Amino acid sequence: MFTKHVSNLTSAYCHDELSPAQSQRVAEHLISCQRCRGEFEEVRFGARLAAQLPLIEAPEALWPGIETALERDGGSVVGRPHHRLIPFPIQPRFVLASMALVLLVFGFAAFWLRHAPRPLAPAGSSWDVARLAGAPRIGSALVSDKAK
Repeated sequence: MFTKHVSNLTSAYCHDELSPAQSQRVAEHLISCQRCRGEFEEVRFGARLAAQLPLIEAPEALWPGIETALERDGGSVVGRPHHRLIPFPIQPRFVLASMALVLLVFGFAAFWLRHAPRPLAPAGSSWDVARLAGAPRIGSALVSDKAK
């Protein structure tokens, strides 16, 4: 129930391309998993149909066009170098987008720090009054914890 499905190995299993250990694991899984067994039956059915197709050669008139296309594209399919995929984090467009985002964040931070509102300084003289024992008064007015 909680085993890994073997859907990606069914074609190789059908054509006896797996190691004995892998082949046994796939066979045991196919016994217990209806989903993978259905996929294996589809692969086996397709392989049987393909085996019944007659093998015919391509017409001679077709080859010059294929050779021209291969030469135009830079060589034969067999000799063509494989292009290595670049991992996503180091693809040039990702790097450029990341750098632009970092510059945007730093620019916004610099702008905000330069133009952020600053607290206003008191306009005139003022006092901070702390409570003393008893009830301090200024004139006849009772002073709370802090006042100006």
